[in-house]
Amino acid sequence: MSPGARELGDAENQAVVSEFKKAYTDDATGQPLAPDGYAVQMWDAMHVLEDALKATKGDVKGTDAFIAALEAVSFRGPGGPF
Repeated sequence: MSPGARELGDAENQAVVSEFKKAYTDDATGQPLAPDGYAVQMWDAMHVLEDALKATKGDVKGTDAFIAALEAVSFRGPGGPF
């Protein structure tokens, strides 16, 4: 997560932090882990893929349509507008 992003108070950021902490814990301490920048990038990437797959009803063989669906994705992610 970019510097200061963990302190963002918006709903999207809070949801990612909450879900990440539920899913991942430190192996040594068992304490919940906060997402880092890589985790937020992967969250965004999966959101983009999910939206594009919904838009194409799962059809990835029509590559032009799938690429267009990927390019059309727009949402507010944990780091802001995407």
